[in-house]
Amino acid sequence: MAYYVGPNVEVFCAHYDGRGSQWDLWQDYRGLEGRDVIYADTKGASRKLFTHFDEAIELGTFPLGAEGRTAKTIYLFHLRGFHVDGELKRYFGTPFEDSRRRLLERVRSGDD
Repeated sequence: MAYYVGPNVEVFCAHYDGRGSQWDLWQDYRGLEGRDVIYADTKGASRKLFTHFDEAIELGTFPLGAEGRTAKTIYLFHLRGFHVDGELKRYFGTPFEDSRRRLLERVRSGDD
């Protein structure tokens, strides 16, 4: 996403339900408090993430793929009024540490 939208648009990537990535090192979610975002995902709405916004407005879908052949569908939402408080408060407070903790738990339990 960061590659396609250019340098003047801030891109954030929340890995709150996965094992995380280098994006977790660069995130400053506290700096986003009160701001609106455009949310794009192939899975649709995120119940957990949306609890961190005052309002979610569905913008529709965007098909990805060759002409006449959709490989994936991107669901778009305008999320208004971000706040750290909510279900993912620990992640948004310390995304790198939270991703590391979840990865270690997965290694200990043997989950893939």
